[in-house]
Amino acid sequence: SILCVSGVLAALLYPIAPLSIAIGKPQLQLHAVLASAAVQIVGLVPGLYLAGIRGVACVVTMGWLAQYFIYVPALRRAIGLRYNAFGRAVAPALLAGAAMLLGNEQLEVLFPSTAASHPSLGRLLMQTGTLTLVFLLMHEIASRGRLLAQASRFLRTAKAA
Repeated sequence: SILCVSGVLAALLYPIAPLSIAIGKPQLQLHAVLASAAVQIVGLVPGLYLAGIRGVACVVTMGWLAQYFIYVPALRRAIGLRYNAFGRAVAPALLAGAAMLLGNEQLEVLFPSTAASHPSLGRLLMQTGTLTLVFLLMHEIASRGRLLAQASRFLRTAKAA
């Protein structure tokens, strides 16, 4: 479930790499990846020892988070990115990711797994569907319908072409 948040953090970073090239700062990618690698190299063994696979998931998530400390200040200097504008842009996805994390924890409480390492296909599909729905609903609430509006525009454009 921690990797849900990690995936959201990673997905939010994907557009930044081409942007850094477009503004003439391709070295930002290297710096961000090095920051992430440093966090993971230092943290993986202690994370595994102290908390098992959840500790590893937390360290991977912190590795993605470390990249924001490289990218955001650099983009602020290069293109005038305002922290509050960046925060407003990513807040819906982060809130939805946090809701997924909490939702997964609640699913574990409500439907405890007898074989946590090998859940049944039905349980996996139920969990995946539920968490996807939680993410989409929370994102739509937090963004006031922005994701659905963009998807609708995309479908209309694709249909016209």
